[in-house]
Amino acid sequence: MSAADIDEARASAAALAVALFHESLAEHLASHRELEAVTGVLAGDPGASRALIEAGFPQALAVTALVAAPLAAEPSEAARLALEQGMLTVRRRLGGLHLVRYDHATLLTTSPPPAEEVHAAMALPVVVGVGRPRPSLAEADASYAEALHAAQVAARVPGLGRTVEWTRLGVYRMLTHVPRADLHPGLERLLADAQHLPLLETLETYLDLAGSAVATSRRLRLHRTSLYYRLQRVEELAQTDLKDGGERLSLHLSLKLARLSGRYRPRS
Repeated sequence: MSAADIDEARASAAALAVALFHESLAEHLASHRELEAVTGVLAGDPGASRALIEAGFPQALAVTALVAAPLAAEPSEAARLALEQGMLTVRRRLGGLHLVRYDHATLLTTSPPPAEEVHAAMALPVVVGVGRPRPSLAEADASYAEALHAAQVAARVPGLGRTVEWTRLGVYRMLTHVPRADLHPGLERLLADAQHLPLLETLETYLDLAGSAVATSRRLRLHRTSLYYRLQRVEELAQTDLKDGGERLSLHLSLKLARLSGRYRPRS
């Protein structure tokens, strides 16, 4: 740079600084307003959706909510920052709106649910819950509730995979809305002693496979004689009869409720 160029830059520096400061303030204000509006949308506030539509969010397209939740046991500031960075990466590629809370992040999108994009953008392992599409942003809170529900179940039931759609939750879709209920008394006795975990795992597999001893033996790689012995022990300890359909239903539902509450954690 010549001396004249340096003098011109020095003379312009103050005005440039003010312009950049005003631009930064405007971006911060827009970000803060968006944060408030998305928070309102997820809480079911119709005024919040109107504000976002006026700001440019597509009005005539269906909206789907995705929730990403870290697999770490306890929320942390590092996890929250990783969620924020991941969601910003997804938004730069696909658009949409997002909100990060202390234990999960939400993405509202008008495109097909980009669950794989979310996983790829995250610097930490997460589970992703996907709600059903809703016809407008004003109804996105219902999709969010489903996505959050799906993510919470996915974190408790690893067998469902790292991406879970609300429509594919099966019995877990209903159980999380069941008021707190007592478990089968026999299952309570089995849950009270950690040494009975193999029996609980065997019982759950057996009930999941509709009481098929052949399929259960194959799934668990367990000799049929050993399987029958374990099931007999379950009947003795739980004081139940696995030939009774009502008992089987009660035990099966109790196992799923115990999973959701965290009282039953299978090894695999």
